[in-house]
Amino acid sequence: MKYIATVTLLLLFTFPSLSQKIFHTRVDKTDINLRGTVVVIAQIEVVAPSAGKVMVRFDGDCISSPGDKIIIAASKTPNWGTGDNSIFVKAMSNDLNSNVFCHTRVYDVSAGVHTFYAVAQNYVETPGTGIASLYGSFTAEWFPEISGQAFVQHKGIIKEDFNVEGAPVVLATQTINTPVSGKVIVRFDGLCKSSDGDLIFLAANDSPTWGSNEGSSSIEIPDDEFNTNSFSHIKTFDVTPGEHTYYAVIENYYEVYGNGIASVYGSLTTSFYPNQEEVQPVNMPIVQIGAIIDNGPANLGELVLNTTKAGKVLLNFSGTCIGSFGDYIKLAANDSPTWGPHDGSFGFEPFSSDRNRTSFSHTRMFDVGAGEHHYYAVAENVNEFFGSGLVVVYGNLTATFFPQESVSSTEPDFVQNFRLAPNPGNDVVSILTDNLDGKAINIQVYDEKGSLVKSFYGLLPEADGKLNLSVASLQAGNYFIKIEGESLSGLRKFQKL
Repeated sequence: MKYIATVTLLLLFTFPSLSQKIFHTRVDKTDINLRGTVVVIAQIEVVAPSAGKVMVRFDGDCISSPGDKIIIAASKTPNWGTGDNSIFVKAMSNDLNSNVFCHTRVYDVSAGVHTFYAVAQNYVETPGTGIASLYGSFTAEWFPEISGQAFVQHKGIIKEDFNVEGAPVVLATQTINTPVSGKVIVRFDGLCKSSDGDLIFLAANDSPTWGSNEGSSSIEIPDDEFNTNSFSHIKTFDVTPGEHTYYAVIENYYEVYGNGIASVYGSLTTSFYPNQEEVQPVNMPIVQIGAIIDNGPANLGELVLNTTKAGKVLLNFSGTCIGSFGDYIKLAANDSPTWGPHDGSFGFEPFSSDRNRTSFSHTRMFDVGAGEHHYYAVAENVNEFFGSGLVVVYGNLTATFFPQESVSSTEPDFVQNFRLAPNPGNDVVSILTDNLDGKAINIQVYDEKGSLVKSFYGLLPEADGKLNLSVASLQAGNYFIKIEGESLSGLRKFQKL
């Protein structure tokens, strides 16, 4: 059965604009050597026009080698930390080698340019090849500070070896004071270590308990060696002016054959969006029991947005999938009722008939014009068809619209090869890229406050993909150089000596 939710975004202007800004880059990295030092998988330059907070999230699918422990993090440095500052995944075998991951952090920022990183490393456990592939999204959302109001809040969670059997346990709480009516997105994600034989439910909620179906996410480990799972649970709540408290909740429930002890390393994050703002999230619960996924992509839910102007939509599909042993299941958030490879989907293969579930998070970003737009939660059985071809999914499909002035364009693949030299530099900086030879590009230079100070339009030479830009007139300091070409864009820091 297909569920459809239709939402029209009405734009009002009675509350001072938050002017949230969204920065996003897709991740499509195949066969990367993660052995040795930390590898930067993606990075985002955030131009903060004033002090505030930046919420960064790195989610997707990691395919790795059995025997390797892969550390993954969204970070403000090109490194990772312990506790709630990272998560990790491990492949069980050459066949069961795909794991979904999600990691969220929030950082205070001053006005200016700030760099955030999605990082990975094969660390501590290294009997495998050290090679991994990561497909997903790296997202940064900037929130300003207005009259002392916190429009995004974050609490790191480090809880080790505690009893979660018998009743819901509250791991963390957050109270947010909303000045007007609007919506709050509550996100609880991270890493959970549990006992063989226990079924663990985790939830972000507005009460110190959890509900069935979309009211929780659930995980179950395959054995005592592979005893950790990345998890993600997101819910959206309508709020009126005043204080609202939200909870990160865990419980060992239904299957209680282990020791009932768990450890959680993660985050509880709340973000507020006033109804008067152009930036608005909408949500549709996904509850599908016994959906048939053998006969092509199955539409688990459809969300319809009506936007009054151009911009981008950030789409997330998260929750729990219960599949059949012997099937290989693809799930995706998409703007069509199908899915694409790599960053367009993630894969899940049940370990056994009993250990047959995963928690997941999948994020995409799409360009939109004014009008009606359709978004889908999709599932399909592919490649391996030895199971029943049925799937159970409890989750949420969440879409957030950002008008064009609130958006930093996605950073495409070619940006990974966009370089500035010398950097730091003095009178002239060269812009170098491997695959824009002979193509027109537009260059804009911003200061640390986000003000445009210089612009240039030209062609990259056919010979060496090198374009020299005079910066002699700029004062010494840090700048932000943006290039655009053929609907692509990229950002890099530059230090003028």
